[in-house]
Amino acid sequence: MVDWEDIQKTHGQTVWSVAYRILAHEEDARDCFQDVFLEAIRKSNAGAIGNWGGFLRWLATRRAIDLLRTRQRQRTVALADLELPAPAVVSGTVEWLETIEAVRQELTQLPESQATAFWLFSVEGLSYQDIADHSRSNVNSVGL
Repeated sequence: MVDWEDIQKTHGQTVWSVAYRILAHEEDARDCFQDVFLEAIRKSNAGAIGNWGGFLRWLATRRAIDLLRTRQRQRTVALADLELPAPAVVSGTVEWLETIEAVRQELTQLPESQATAFWLFSVEGLSYQDIADHSRSNVNSVGL
């Protein structure tokens, strides 16, 4: 029997951090957090999970990127006919925000498995082997 209270206590902050770093939006991160644990319950009913930390980090990354893609599609439709003024913010801050937004935009353009692997390796610091284990692929596929 899975002790969900212990799993959430142990890994909940990691799931939240992954979701919030990708989405940069509290409400979306909260939705993602809930989706991750609901899916984890379904997956655990189908079979044992060997590494909860890695599995939940992988799952949070995938779900957050899914939400990011949805949000990007909605924004593209909503802003299609608008001309936005340039932001009046300090130059360094603008550049940093533009860089972060560019990374988020590029994540939505990559195939899901590549976007997930990129984020888990580059930002979350997982090894290619850990990513391969959770995505049920081989290390060579993850590293390409």
